[in-house]
Amino acid sequence: MSPLQLNSLHQKCTTAETVFHAPQHPSAILNATKHLSATLTSLSAANLTATRKCNESTSEPILDNPFYMFAMAHLHMGRIMCLRSLFGDALLKHFEIGVQVFPYSARLFYALGNARKSVSKTIADLDQVEHAFKQAVRISKDLALKRDSFNEKLDKLKRDLEEKDENEDESDDDEDDDSWVLEASVDDEINAGRDAENALILLLIQLGRSNEAAPLLESGGYKYRLSDAVLAYSFTENSKGPWRLHDIPFVKAIDSALPDLALRYLQNAFARDSVFWKEHYYGPDTPYFSYSHALPTPTEKEAHPRSSMDQLIHYVHKLVLKLLPQVSEAKSAEWWVHSRVHSAGHQLHFDSAHEGKSGTTTSGDNKSKKRRLGPVHPIASCVIYLSEGCGGPTMVTNQRLGDPLADRGWMVESRVNRLVVFDGSVLHGVIPGKGVCGDVGSDEGRRTSFMIAFWDHVDIKPSSDNTPGSGRPFPYNVSKDIYTWPQQHQPNTNEKWPGTVPDNLHHVIPAPLEGVWEAIGEAGGATPEKESDAIQAILTEGDLELGYSKSRLGLPNYNLVFQGF
Repeated sequence: MSPLQLNSLHQKCTTAETVFHAPQHPSAILNATKHLSATLTSLSAANLTATRKCNESTSEPILDNPFYMFAMAHLHMGRIMCLRSLFGDALLKHFEIGVQVFPYSARLFYALGNARKSVSKTIADLDQVEHAFKQAVRISKDLALKRDSFNEKLDKLKRDLEEKDENEDESDDDEDDDSWVLEASVDDEINAGRDAENALILLLIQLGRSNEAAPLLESGGYKYRLSDAVLAYSFTENSKGPWRLHDIPFVKAIDSALPDLALRYLQNAFARDSVFWKEHYYGPDTPYFSYSHALPTPTEKEAHPRSSMDQLIHYVHKLVLKLLPQVSEAKSAEWWVHSRVHSAGHQLHFDSAHEGKSGTTTSGDNKSKKRRLGPVHPIASCVIYLSEGCGGPTMVTNQRLGDPLADRGWMVESRVNRLVVFDGSVLHGVIPGKGVCGDVGSDEGRRTSFMIAFWDHVDIKPSSDNTPGSGRPFPYNVSKDIYTWPQQHQPNTNEKWPGTVPDNLHHVIPAPLEGVWEAIGEAGGATPEKESDAIQAILTEGDLELGYSKSRLGLPNYNLVFQGF
């Protein structure tokens, strides 16, 4: 590779890196794809591989190494495809070419492992995933050892110089200069190895090999982890025991939640090939976006609904009222939707607004009324599953913001047209699917879910340039030149649509968890016995000095608490 080609590749990779900080801009992604693709086409992976094998000293992951830069270009192409939710053989090919040309990158092996995991169809496929993660961990640890060794050498040199009465001209030139280990790209490689180790731990636990994961957890400095009952979940023996509906105050679930026409409406609107995903440039790293609607009172008839989405939300509101009567206080509804591969989870979190803010503001519903800022939660949040067979269950705990680690939890398996609703103030998330997707033909092997949060107040946040974001007003009148997806949600003129909420609901009892968290090390297998110990695993004001943002306060400290996703 000529110096000119190397410089061009460096520029294209730098441009691609910036894309990942603003993935909601389609033009930036398309431009980066076009430029990287053109540059890679002009180079030969086979020739580079042959050249590198004749010169094994080219193993440093640094920006002036042409083999590394070529491999990074393929890494970025793969990452851009992930942003565009383009999974499959084409994605794998980029990572495989990258490790062929430069088999010394933890970043590439970690990406390859994740890509293989997302398309695994048999347990045997997961052997290749495990191998890729282990390669990433090995490379990362080797680099960390080299960097530590070089830093020790520098410290010794500094001490030797300080011991001399005066500096002398002569110096010990180290012919084997390892200063490259201090470059930022090496930091990225080491960090990728740590992420790969966490992914490996999760994989081992979900494959029933927790004993192999235990030493990795201890060496990683973790004090607690999600229990096997959570990460290696099973619904084959869903013991109901003494549990009854009224014993579970935090979460309720029902089957056959929507009438058939309403279910098909959502499934069509958010199908795998829907324009909705394309126009939001939806992918694994897409920032959170949602849409908000004013909510009629439960007894109020929508005389002139503005969209079919308003009609559907009004129906779900009346349905949820039968499960959690407190949602009668809701004045607005916020909805969002996700479509994820089997192995993707959703980190444990609180549904909230105003994180990290303080002070007071006037209420949008009553300008004379003051309300305190700071994290606020919806009255209730609900999930409607639009697919099944892929992805893990929804887990809801009894942990509220600032509480010690949860001591109780419940899980609900995703089934088409199942609705789960829970207290909007509790910690919850989606457990990554274990093993492989049970039904690859189910919407091309994806877990698709539609969520609604019911609020007594939520700020609606218009955007001057119509970019997606949190709490956007529903785009009733947006130009077709900007978005076409709202056209799918014109009001349904059938007065009976979506239907009447039935009196008798098909209740599902959420599966109770014997333990949500378990301690690691000497107390392995035990839940945190002391409240003080459990509180130490929660981020507090004192952790702000360590660089944590206010929006993380009250959440588990994931440097001490392993969740695996």
